[in-house]
Amino acid sequence: MGVRLWVVLSVLVVSLVAHGEPIDDTGPIYERLEGTGLRAESNERYGHIALPVRERALVWAYSRLRLGMTRYQVSEILGPPDVTRTRIDNEPSGTRYGWAYKYFIRLREGGPIIYDQSIQLYFGVDGRLDWAVPGNLENLVDIGRPTF
Repeated sequence: MGVRLWVVLSVLVVSLVAHGEPIDDTGPIYERLEGTGLRAESNERYGHIALPVRERALVWAYSRLRLGMTRYQVSEILGPPDVTRTRIDNEPSGTRYGWAYKYFIRLREGGPIIYDQSIQLYFGVDGRLDWAVPGNLENLVDIGRPTF
Protein backbone atom coordinates (compact mmCIF):
# COMPACT_ATOMS: atom_id res chain seq x y z
CA MET A 1 0.00 0.00 0.00
CA GLY A 2 1.41 3.38 -0.97
CA VAL A 3 2.26 5.98 1.64
CA ARG A 4 -0.27 8.42 0.23
CA LEU A 5 -3.14 5.91 0.43
CA TRP A 6 -2.12 4.96 3.97
CA VAL A 7 -2.22 8.63 5.04
CA VAL A 8 -5.67 9.15 3.50
CA LEU A 9 -7.06 6.03 5.19
CA SER A 10 -5.51 7.03 8.53
CA VAL A 11 -7.12 10.47 8.40
CA LEU A 12 -10.48 8.89 7.54
CA VAL A 13 -10.27 6.42 10.44
CA VAL A 14 -9.21 9.13 12.90
CA SER A 15 -12.07 11.41 11.86
CA LEU A 16 -14.62 8.60 12.17
CA VAL A 17 -13.34 7.63 15.61
CA ALA A 18 -13.22 11.25 16.75
CA HIS A 19 -16.74 12.07 15.67
CA GLY A 20 -18.50 8.71 15.92
CA GLU A 21 -21.47 10.05 13.94
CA PRO A 22 -22.30 12.21 10.95
CA ILE A 23 -21.34 15.86 11.47
CA ASP A 24 -24.06 17.38 9.28
CA ASP A 25 -27.15 15.32 8.64
CA THR A 26 -29.65 18.11 8.05
CA GLY A 27 -32.23 17.88 5.27
CA PRO A 28 -34.31 15.01 3.93
CA ILE A 29 -32.18 11.87 4.20
CA TYR A 30 -34.63 8.96 4.12
CA GLU A 31 -35.14 7.54 0.64
CA ARG A 32 -38.83 7.04 0.07
CA LEU A 33 -39.63 3.59 -1.19
CA GLU A 34 -42.01 2.70 -3.97
CA GLY A 35 -45.53 2.38 -2.56
CA THR A 36 -45.20 5.41 -0.31
CA GLY A 37 -46.34 8.87 -1.25
CA LEU A 38 -49.65 10.40 -2.29
CA ARG A 39 -52.71 8.20 -1.90
CA ALA A 40 -56.15 8.09 -0.34
CA GLU A 41 -57.12 6.05 2.70
CA SER A 42 -60.43 6.18 4.61
CA ASN A 43 -61.59 9.20 2.56
CA GLU A 44 -58.47 11.17 3.54
CA ARG A 45 -55.80 12.22 1.07
CA TYR A 46 -52.25 11.80 2.28
CA GLY A 47 -49.09 13.32 0.89
CA HIS A 48 -47.17 10.44 2.43
CA ILE A 49 -48.01 7.10 4.00
CA ALA A 50 -45.14 4.94 5.21
CA LEU A 51 -45.05 1.31 4.24
CA PRO A 52 -46.61 -0.90 6.95
CA VAL A 53 -43.25 -2.53 7.72
CA ARG A 54 -41.66 0.88 8.37
CA GLU A 55 -44.60 1.98 10.52
CA ARG A 56 -44.38 -1.16 12.67
CA ALA A 57 -40.60 -0.82 12.98
CA LEU A 58 -40.82 2.83 14.08
CA VAL A 59 -43.53 2.19 16.64
CA TRP A 60 -41.71 -0.85 18.05
CA ALA A 61 -38.32 0.88 18.18
CA TYR A 62 -39.69 4.01 19.88
CA SER A 63 -39.76 2.16 23.22
CA ARG A 64 -35.98 1.65 22.96
CA LEU A 65 -35.25 5.39 22.97
CA ARG A 66 -33.58 6.84 26.07
CA LEU A 67 -32.84 10.41 27.02
CA GLY A 68 -29.20 11.29 26.41
CA MET A 69 -28.78 9.05 23.36
CA THR A 70 -26.72 10.58 20.55
CA ARG A 71 -28.16 11.30 17.13
CA TYR A 72 -26.12 8.41 15.82
CA GLN A 73 -27.50 5.98 18.43
CA VAL A 74 -31.07 7.08 17.65
CA SER A 75 -30.53 6.58 13.92
CA GLU A 76 -29.18 3.10 14.63
CA ILE A 77 -32.44 2.24 16.42
CA LEU A 78 -35.05 4.01 14.28
CA GLY A 79 -33.21 4.15 10.98
CA PRO A 80 -32.69 7.33 9.00
CA PRO A 81 -35.21 10.09 9.67
CA ASP A 82 -37.41 11.48 6.91
CA VAL A 83 -36.22 15.00 7.68
CA THR A 84 -33.58 16.52 9.92
CA ARG A 85 -33.06 20.16 10.66
CA THR A 86 -31.11 22.35 13.01
CA ARG A 87 -33.06 24.11 15.75
CA ILE A 88 -32.33 27.82 15.70
CA ASP A 89 -33.28 30.43 18.27
CA ASN A 90 -35.89 32.89 17.00
CA GLU A 91 -34.05 35.76 18.62
CA PRO A 92 -32.06 38.09 16.36
CA SER A 93 -28.85 36.23 17.22
CA GLY A 94 -30.11 33.10 15.41
CA THR A 95 -28.16 30.88 17.80
CA ARG A 96 -28.25 27.17 16.94
CA TYR A 97 -29.40 25.07 19.88
CA GLY A 98 -29.73 21.55 18.60
CA TRP A 99 -31.34 19.32 15.99
CA ALA A 100 -34.77 17.91 15.21
CA TYR A 101 -35.49 14.58 13.52
CA LYS A 102 -38.88 13.75 12.02
CA TYR A 103 -40.15 10.30 11.12
CA PHE A 104 -43.39 10.44 9.13
CA ILE A 105 -46.01 7.71 9.12
CA ARG A 106 -49.09 9.50 7.73
CA LEU A 107 -49.03 13.08 6.50
CA ARG A 108 -52.30 14.59 5.35
CA GLU A 109 -52.17 16.52 2.13
CA GLY A 110 -52.38 20.22 2.89
CA GLY A 111 -53.58 19.71 6.46
CA PRO A 112 -52.15 20.94 9.74
CA ILE A 113 -49.43 18.69 11.11
CA ILE A 114 -51.13 18.34 14.49
CA TYR A 115 -53.31 15.59 13.00
CA ASP A 116 -50.50 13.66 11.32
CA GLN A 117 -48.95 10.47 12.62
CA SER A 118 -45.26 10.98 13.20
CA ILE A 119 -42.40 10.80 15.64
CA GLN A 120 -40.47 13.97 16.34
CA LEU A 121 -37.18 13.94 18.20
CA TYR A 122 -35.30 16.91 19.62
CA PHE A 123 -31.60 16.98 20.45
CA GLY A 124 -29.63 19.58 22.39
CA VAL A 125 -26.46 21.32 21.21
CA ASP A 126 -24.52 18.36 22.56
CA GLY A 127 -26.32 16.14 20.02
CA ARG A 128 -28.11 14.14 22.72
CA LEU A 129 -31.82 13.32 22.81
CA ASP A 130 -33.74 15.54 25.21
CA TRP A 131 -37.34 15.14 24.00
CA ALA A 132 -39.23 12.54 21.93
CA VAL A 133 -42.81 13.29 20.83
CA PRO A 134 -45.09 10.73 19.19
CA GLY A 135 -47.82 12.41 17.16
CA ASN A 136 -51.18 10.63 17.19
CA LEU A 137 -49.73 7.17 17.78
CA GLU A 138 -51.64 5.01 20.26
CA ASN A 139 -49.86 3.82 23.40
CA LEU A 140 -46.77 5.98 22.83
CA VAL A 141 -46.00 8.82 25.22
CA ASP A 142 -43.54 11.70 25.30
CA ILE A 143 -40.06 10.95 26.55
CA GLY A 144 -38.39 13.87 28.29
CA ARG A 145 -39.53 17.45 27.87
CA PRO A 146 -38.59 20.48 25.80
CA THR A 147 -35.41 22.29 26.74
CA PHE A 148 -36.07 25.43 24.72
